[in-house]
Amino acid sequence: MTRSLAISLAPDIRVNCISPGAVATRWWAGNEERMHGLVGNLPLKRISTPKDIAEAILFQLTQSSITGQVFLIDNGQTL
Repeated sequence: MTRSLAISLAPDIRVNCISPGAVATRWWAGNEERMHGLVGNLPLKRISTPKDIAEAILFQLTQSSITGQVFLIDNGQTL
């Protein structure tokens, strides 16, 4: 969908996607131990924070030559 929209809406609108892995948010409330258990399987040995996701969004917003891309923010989970 990201690529199709990027093609359809170019050149006036750029379309990108942020695809996060585990992010330390209130949705993990009560399951913090499970969340931290994921760390051992991640190459970067950390769980993302909302700030990490926001920084990725800000990055792609400042790059006028990027469109149709999916940004995986998952600490290497999908490697």
